[in-house]
Amino acid sequence: MKLGDFLNTTASKLGLQNDPTFVAFIQANPQLAQIEFDDKVAVPINTGLMSLEGAKNNTDVKKHYDALVLNAIDAKLNPLAETYGATTEFESERSTYKRMDILSAKIQAKIAELEAKQASGDVTKDTEVKRLNGELTKLQNQLTSLQTAKDAEIAKLKSDHEAAMRQSLIDFELSGKNYANDQLDATTNVTIARAILDKALATAGGVVVIKDGKLQLKNANATDLDLLDANNKPYTFAGFADKALADAKLLRVTAPQPAPQQRPNITIPVQQPAGGQQQVDTSKVTSAIAQAMQDLTGGGGSGNA
Repeated sequence: MKLGDFLNTTASKLGLQNDPTFVAFIQANPQLAQIEFDDKVAVPINTGLMSLEGAKNNTDVKKHYDALVLNAIDAKLNPLAETYGATTEFESERSTYKRMDILSAKIQAKIAELEAKQASGDVTKDTEVKRLNGELTKLQNQLTSLQTAKDAEIAKLKSDHEAAMRQSLIDFELSGKNYANDQLDATTNVTIARAILDKALATAGGVVVIKDGKLQLKNANATDLDLLDANNKPYTFAGFADKALADAKLLRVTAPQPAPQQRPNITIPVQQPAGGQQQVDTSKVTSAIAQAMQDLTGGGGSGNA
């Protein structure tokens, strides 16, 4: 795989294929299109790095986070299964959702049993009626709690997943900066940069969100509004990060290239012969050479005999 193709594929997954900085980098380095990048390295990276949309629809990612959520729900269901005689059914059923149906049926059967007992007139004492009514209310609340817990765990799963994706994109952006301290490894530089960025965002009242696969800055108090700079223009993530890191003296300062010195004009005298064609005037040079030769042979001065 060509290195240029690898970078384009990676940028597409991160929604940066049209980012001006990335496009300018590719255009300024056309040699990248000719560099071979070993597929043994390129393919695993491309496979492992997913876009936000790809991660949402990836089976392995879904299984991982589903297991985290469903295991937590199972931990809450197991004590109720013992209370309402559903332990045996739970042992033979591995699906959490079907376990919830089993437990729900057990609770509903218990409610029906108590309601039938009330209707039969077998219960005559006020204290027993109150106890049954209390147990009915408790059972109905437990049914509601089951659904609430399920909804809450699913919402937490979504939130945690989005936070992980957001942090991955932020770290990817920060890993591409030109840091001043090259004595630190890349991970340490990114960790420091992330802390500086978080502090700058808190000071500016901004938060990072993912929209259409790209990092954007929003107002922390109203996330439907962009975070604006001093000129009331929306910040880009890259622009805000560069400013924050530069203010903290974390980025390397590139010295400006010196202006090329102007060479002095040198005029060579020329003769205009009768024929009209210009020639270089070498008469002075020729005369100087002749004089030097005469001096060497002793013909032109008062040298030793």
